[in-house]
Amino acid sequence: MRSHIIYLSALILLMTFLLGCAFYQIDFQKSLRESLIVVAPSGGDFTSVNSALKYTCSLPEENTITVLVMPGIYNENDVNIRRGNILLKGTDPTRCIIQGKPRNIHLVHIYNPQKDIKNITIEGLTLKNLNKWGEYNTRAQEALAVGFPSSKAHRVTQVTIRDCHLFGYQDTSFVYPNSEAVFIDCLIDGGYDIASLWRSQAYYLRCKFIMHHPKGAGALYVDKSKVGVWDCYFESEHSADHMGALDLQSSDATIWFFGNKMGKNITHSIYLERNVKPTKKTRIFIGGNRGKKVACDPVCK
Repeated sequence: MRSHIIYLSALILLMTFLLGCAFYQIDFQKSLRESLIVVAPSGGDFTSVNSALKYTCSLPEENTITVLVMPGIYNENDVNIRRGNILLKGTDPTRCIIQGKPRNIHLVHIYNPQKDIKNITIEGLTLKNLNKWGEYNTRAQEALAVGFPSSKAHRVTQVTIRDCHLFGYQDTSFVYPNSEAVFIDCLIDGGYDIASLWRSQAYYLRCKFIMHHPKGAGALYVDKSKVGVWDCYFESEHSADHMGALDLQSSDATIWFFGNKMGKNITHSIYLERNVKPTKKTRIFIGGNRGKKVACDPVCK
């Protein structure tokens, strides 16, 4: 009788252990599904990047979600990030390409008018949105590869874009009011004003800027903003009287510009737009830049 009781107790313990393991495995698999989402042309969780990002909005906001984009070309109308704690990651920017469909103006938006969006990282991707006509030309209008639109009800912070290739025309990247962004080891390619800042903050480290607009323009368009540029390279396909690395659109600006190289057809490192006069709010710090054309307006310190 006693041996039967011992046997039954051991059996109950074993069943409890196995049941616990099963529940743990279910919870682990659910947690894995909710923390890693794979986008692939076939065999993944989604075939569309935007569909995957839309799905993340149904998951707990406090969870950090990785949206892993496998090699392929993904044609998208809009790619919208509407929540924080997102890592949008490709395996190789030369093989993982998100491109806008014809006549698309905006490609990637990080925006929610109702709440803050924090801790966003995009890396290892090509975001390609040349313009409405799909080529470089003087008719082009805004064609954003990535933008952080904002409103009084929301603030974008901790947005980092690393090891990405961004192709657009006007405003290839646009950092809107109340937004903050960091670009590291990126190629930013477009017509003109290819990195635009308006009432915002952005910092660029080891980035390459290439302009294709035939008329005078600036790579960085800065209006009432703070911007830091370190160890970057600038060049233009065409030559003009004023082809600058940074075009200052207002006197209300703080700029750090150090260790950058002015390449082909760049005439100024920094210049002030017409009718812009320096004031006490104009603070520009510059030094250690290289190339034949590193002249700066006298406002620079």
